Amino acid sequence: MKHYRIAIQQNPTEANWYYRLGDALEDSEDFVGAVAAYQNAVRLNPKYDAAYYNLGNLQMKQKNMVGAHNSYMHCLKIKKTEPDYHFAMGLFYDE
Repeated sequence: MKHYRIAIQQNPTEANWYYRLGDALEDSEDFVGAVAAYQNAVRLNPKYDAAYYNLGNLQMKQKNMVGAHNSYMHCLKIKKTEPDYHFAMGLFYDE
């Protein structure tokens, strides 16, 4: 994670660094930090569907149903044909 943070300091407008930091934080079970990192990624790149997807998955884990729904809807608006996004919405509605 240290290297992602350095990369972000050097280029704070690169959404991909926040996305990768989010993945690393999620892997270390820092879900609050991961959510913040994914939110930064989509703030910098509103068409970053994978970041919205990961954000939605974390929001589901945190029982933030409004946030999860919004994140998954963004995914589907960006990439309507991605099966994983439709599957995630199906899981959302099963909750």
